Amino acid sequence: MDTDRGGQVRVYPGTASGIGAATVLDQDTGGVPGTEERGDAFGGSVATGDVNGDGRADIAGGAPGEAIGTVTGAGAATVLYGGPGGATGSGAQQISEDVGDVTGHAEENDLFGSQVSLADLNGDGKADLSVGARGENDGGGALYMLTGGASGVSTTGRQDVLLQHARRPGTRRRARRGDPALTRRRAARRLRPSRAAHVPAPPPARWRRPSSRDDAGPCGYEARSGADSRERRRWSLGAMP
Repeated sequence: MDTDRGGQVRVYPGTASGIGAATVLDQDTGGVPGTEERGDAFGGSVATGDVNGDGRADIAGGAPGEAIGTVTGAGAATVLYGGPGGATGSGAQQISEDVGDVTGHAEENDLFGSQVSLADLNGDGKADLSVGARGENDGGGALYMLTGGASGVSTTGRQDVLLQHARRPGTRRRARRGDPALTRRRAARRLRPSRAAHVPAPPPARWRRPSSRDDAGPCGYEARSGADSRERRRWSLGAMP
């Protein structure tokens, strides 16, 4: 992906002598929908699979920064079909939330195409296209499944949204900036005394119970020897054991 030029996909074919020269595909390649623009992130995610069942690998490339009409960052996914000489722009499909019956509508920063996958999900021998839109629903995200067929990826009929996570608007923003109410609650928990602080611990080994009640007062222990003895410090438990 070349972000300065809008992005690209490079295919390095295998040959008898090793890896061959790259075929570069971008939105300025003949047959590929759209126009190469800075920030499109074409090829930001890539997957391969046989979408139309012709025995050749096809390529899905996500462009999460692609503008759909005047909607910036709506995102798109492009399917590049393989041929006898490898993948080309011929017959390429660009898919977004504004194409056919794809669920939803293209909205700013949906980032449709942030992840793509090609896998046979329904067992018909043809790869189906899954597309992630991590910005959908105010950052909650969504995952779409579009079926593959002999004529390519289908955008007609019911399109499945496999997962869509709703998030209360602004939650992530407050978490980043620091929610004052949450900060106060956390501070209160830190200042709240622990229950363990109210449980008296056993006296240190160097202490002994005073032999005379007058020496230690109503409750306490007296130092046996050393500096503690000279200062006659008391270690109160709050109650005699």
